[in-house]
Amino acid sequence: MIDEYDTQIERLEETIEQKALESPAVQRALILLGLLFEGLVASFGTAVVGLIVVVTYAIPGAVGGAFGGWYKERRMERVVEPAAR
Repeated sequence: MIDEYDTQIERLEETIEQKALESPAVQRALILLGLLFEGLVASFGTAVVGLIVVVTYAIPGAVGGAFGGWYKERRMERVVEPAAR
């Protein structure tokens, strides 16, 4: 008896799922959510790649510039002035 109820409940759940997915409103909502999710994933991926490129180019440039300035002795001169009163 319980097994019969279980099978009936399973059949009802399957038909409800099928009818819900066949609904145009549900399909449109799923398409919209899918497109939004894809856009977020693509945007986040592009931002991460851009950040990696910036870091890859910026760090060696900063280190090289500091080393080059030190090597050619192009340091800023220290100005010794009395403190303001």
